[in-house]
Amino acid sequence: MCSVQTTGTFPIARVEDNQFTVEYVSEEEAASLLPNNEILRTKEYPHGYFEAPVLNWQREVTGTHAMPSAIFGEALRSDIIHRCLIARMSQRRNLDGIKPSKTVSDISGSGLKPRPQKGSGRARLGKKRAAQILGGEKAHGRVARDVSIDLPHQVLRMGMRSALSAKYALGEIVLIDNLDINSAKTKDFAQLIRENEWGDRVMFLDTSVAQELRTASHAVPRVYVSTIYRANIWDILRKKYVVVTPRAVEEMVRLYHPSESVRKANKSSNQESEPF
Repeated sequence: MCSVQTTGTFPIARVEDNQFTVEYVSEEEAASLLPNNEILRTKEYPHGYFEAPVLNWQREVTGTHAMPSAIFGEALRSDIIHRCLIARMSQRRNLDGIKPSKTVSDISGSGLKPRPQKGSGRARLGKKRAAQILGGEKAHGRVARDVSIDLPHQVLRMGMRSALSAKYALGEIVLIDNLDINSAKTKDFAQLIRENEWGDRVMFLDTSVAQELRTASHAVPRVYVSTIYRANIWDILRKKYVVVTPRAVEEMVRLYHPSESVRKANKSSNQESEPF
């Protein structure tokens, strides 16, 4: 979940107990907090800020990768993140479905009049499926409807850039050279997570997921493995660490870059590089 406290001027982001919190504090309080949070409210970054080390499964540095500043250098917009979270939660609620109540046409039963109109001394009754009869229809019952919220694509892309920038400023974006594993056993994959000290809330993103990794991670609790195409802001903020590959980072440029011309250029280049 995401909560916002507006008591000051400068936004400070925290992630505690599976909750993403944005608190606006005064300038004096902001200066006394973690220095990394200064990155969240400015676009003036120090030299080498976007040079991220690339690790392997043995926690060895194999090189560096230039993180795109257009994706991981967005200023924190808690209002945009909140709108994207509300839209995502409404979509999940809509997938569960708004179950409609049964009407007369949905309930089985005879259409025969239960008793004569007059002569019995009782109230008039035309069908056994009436609302006042036990097992009958629901009077003014709820109907199936769409409760999802549509947001412009520009807002959704900006929300993802702001969330990824906040995670990167907090040091919770980990680059790994590849997600290939030798064993498809769950205990081996859980051991790798413990050795890398990623905790129990970690998300793995790549352009494609191998069957071995999907099988090994299926039974590990609170570990989510997905492609970059299915990732959303809800899953990213729920996890403590987001482990991505350089291929997934390059694909983020095509998906979330603010300029349409850059997105189209990266799309055409990816299509040319793919073998037929």
